[in-house]
Parts: sequence; structure tokens; C-alpha cells
Amino acid sequence: MMLAVLPFALACREDLDKFADSPRLAHLAAGLHAVNPKGRWDVLRQFRCSGRLVNALGERFPGITRFDRAIGARRGNNAITEPATDRFEPANVPQLIDEATFDRLFASDFERCLPHLARRFCAMSLVRLRQGGTWAAAAATLGLPVAQSVKLANGMISRLRAASLYGHFAAHLHRAAIEFSANQAVVDYQQLRALLARLTTVDSRDWEAACVLSGMQATWTPTRGMQAAALVWAQVTGGDWRLSPAFAGKATANQRDVYCRFAKRFSERLGVHLVSTVVRRAADLQSERQLGWGYAPQLAIE
Repeated sequence: MMLAVLPFALACREDLDKFADSPRLAHLAAGLHAVNPKGRWDVLRQFRCSGRLVNALGERFPGITRFDRAIGARRGNNAITEPATDRFEPANVPQLIDEATFDRLFASDFERCLPHLARRFCAMSLVRLRQGGTWAAAAATLGLPVAQSVKLANGMISRLRAASLYGHFAAHLHRAAIEFSANQAVVDYQQLRALLARLTTVDSRDWEAACVLSGMQATWTPTRGMQAAALVWAQVTGGDWRLSPAFAGKATANQRDVYCRFAKRFSERLGVHLVSTVVRRAADLQSERQLGWGYAPQLAIE
């Protein structure tokens, strides 16, 4: 098998990025899959192929793993279609499973993991349970950074395997899917992320309006405007504030500390008024831009 793929592997080593987008990728993927679908990863590791190439191959031949079988996923793009879990769509899944659901169903499966990463993995797993496909496709559906999320998924699966928690996690995942399907208040998180895709700051006018409504006195600053934008985005979309347009996944350690202090101080009293003010303005702007074809976001803002 090594001899069969040696020419292609050497080509990979010469120019990995170019190769990942070339027709030779299909040739390599087909050859590996035909010889030994499970053994292709051993070959890729042997030649130290890049993560980008490995992900590209995985996209072409996602196969099915022991973890997939444990949660009930099937080969290719086929998803679970049990009547109890087919009444929600991937767009109805937020980037992070909400804290209450995570604490109630999944916390015991991820005792030594950072909660926001475990919640992201649970959301990706729920999307895969519903639509099938690969981890990369699930990440793209949720608007997550693909390469980073695929690496996260592989790491979480290794943790679950080492702790013999596949079955435990699968039962909790199906429980969450049933609850999502039973929820009548369906939210289109993809639409909300699109609505707030340009929210990099909350301007002084919206900040002051929210302060008046909340009865708080707090001076607007550019830093607070950025933090407020991240807070609103996270609360509305169910997403990770680190991935908000304000931070774009590039928050420094100091910015994380400052944001956490900001959220602790302002989220409870000011947060709801910021959300109401900012989202209404964003919805109005989008309605104006799209008035020609009669579309306006359906937002439940009290």
C-alpha cells in the first residue's frame, strides 16, 4: 500500500497547499479509499501530510468511525431521521449548547475540559446527528473556524474514547436532540449571525439609550463599545463571544480578562437593553436594505 501511494505522497510533500486544491487530490483519495478505507490515515501520518490536506481528504471520504456508530451517525451525508429528533434543522443549533442544557446533560462527560470548548463540540455533534457529513461541514454550518473545530472534535473524541464515555455521551446527545425537536420556540441562529455579522462596536448613541433604560450611569468608551458588541452578539446568536465580529477569534489574554469583567458588571442589568436597542436597529437597517424584496427578520424582542 505504501508503494502504491508513494508518488502522490511525495507530490504532497513538494507543495502541500497547491496539492490540496488540485485534481491529484481526488486521485490520491480514491486510491487510498479503494485499497483500504481505514488505513488511509496511517499512510497520511507516515508521510506527515499537513492538517489541511488531511481535512481535505476527510471531506471527500468522510467514512464512518466508531464514534459515529456510537452516536448513530451513518456514512456520507445521511443523518439520523428518527421521528423524535427530526423537527429541528442545523440552523436551529447555536454555536454553543446553552449552559443549562450543558450542565444538565453533558457536564459529566467533560469534567476536565474548558466548558466553552465542550459546548462547541456538543453543538457540532448535534448538527452532525441531524445532517450527517463531516466535522468540517458541521463547523461551517455553525459559522465556526473549520480547521480549529476539526482539531477540537478529534481531541474531544479521543478524550471520550479514553474515558469509555462514547455510549454515555451518545445517550445525552440524543436526549438533547429530542429536547430541541420538542422546543416550539425555534430560532434561526444562522439568520441572527447574518443579521449581526457587521456588529464590531456599539456606538455611543445606543450605549446611552441602553443606560437610560437600565437606570445605569456608565460612560461610553471605544473599548466598552467593542465589548458591548461582543456581548450582544453572544447573547443573541448563542455564540462564543471570542468568535464575534468584534474580536474575530483574535482576543488576547488581556482582552479576555477585560471582557469577562465587563460582562460580569454589565450583562445582567444592561445586557437586555443593549440587545433590544442594537438588534432593533440592525433589523431596521436590514429591512431598509432588503425592502425591495419584502424581507424582514422575524425577531422576538420583548
